[in-house]
Amino acid sequence: MSWRGRWLAGCAGLLWLGPATAGELLDRFMALQVGEFDSSRQARLDTRYQVARWHIVEIWADRPDPERWVYVESWMEGGERPYLQRIASFVEDGADGAVIRSTRYRLTEPSNWVGAWREPGRFAELALDALEAVPGCGVAFTRTGLDRFEGGTSGSACANDYRGATYAVSTTVLDESGLDNWDRGFDQQGRQVWGPAERGYRLLRLRADAASACEDPVRLLVWGSITNRERFGAYVGALARSGLYTENGGFYEARTPALTVLEGEPPPGRAVLIAQFPCREAVERFWRDPRYDEIRKLREGIAEFEVMVLPSVPYRP
Repeated sequence: MSWRGRWLAGCAGLLWLGPATAGELLDRFMALQVGEFDSSRQARLDTRYQVARWHIVEIWADRPDPERWVYVESWMEGGERPYLQRIASFVEDGADGAVIRSTRYRLTEPSNWVGAWREPGRFAELALDALEAVPGCGVAFTRTGLDRFEGGTSGSACANDYRGATYAVSTTVLDESGLDNWDRGFDQQGRQVWGPAERGYRLLRLRADAASACEDPVRLLVWGSITNRERFGAYVGALARSGLYTENGGFYEARTPALTVLEGEPPPGRAVLIAQFPCREAVERFWRDPRYDEIRKLREGIAEFEVMVLPSVPYRP
């Protein structure tokens, strides 16, 4: 693999542990899928986004079939009713079970199930024939990191008539810190008619720990040069395995290699990374953790960085 491939894989936490046993990959996926998620941090920084809260619970866990099922209920802050209610099934697919495929279902009487995420046992009384499969709107997820899955719908197969659309496109990224969801509608000419234009909603997992208690987001900017990328991979792997970013509410937003260089001539060893943390205290807690002191030694003599904590600038249209 080229240095570029190693850098991308490492920064994403791509630590392949060998082929997963039957059901193991789906177990890991479900652990990331289920929970409560909130976009309030994104909404504070960018006024184009509202505060959304998603509740995702597993249902029918005692069924013997290989599928796993969830109920999803999504609200916008101040809304009188959920803007989304659905049931979805997930199953391992592919020759080695490397893909997880989902099927989405509509509830025929969604109002009867508002708030049912608090009592998932209620779904024991729901029969499968009370669900309506949504053709073309399933998502195929692939594992792109130790605790990261990415997936999306296929082309224009997911029919949609909201606000003049003829089809919808949905992409999702799951990781330990939360999920990214980007739903958009397009008309027959391929013009976008609804949904965020630039990026989707970033919904962070709600936790009771200190990392999520602070709410004044900052950016960690890492800028420098790497002279031995082969050895640097050991540092990247150790950092990913440590879980320190997740423990402190951090996640990557951007990293080299650059898509385009608009000015200047970056040297071959240039490395830039931007991460977000929930507050200054969280990033400083990460930086001063004794475990990171040991991990940092793995890059001594092979990389030089300048590391800065920057304030977030709220978006104002």
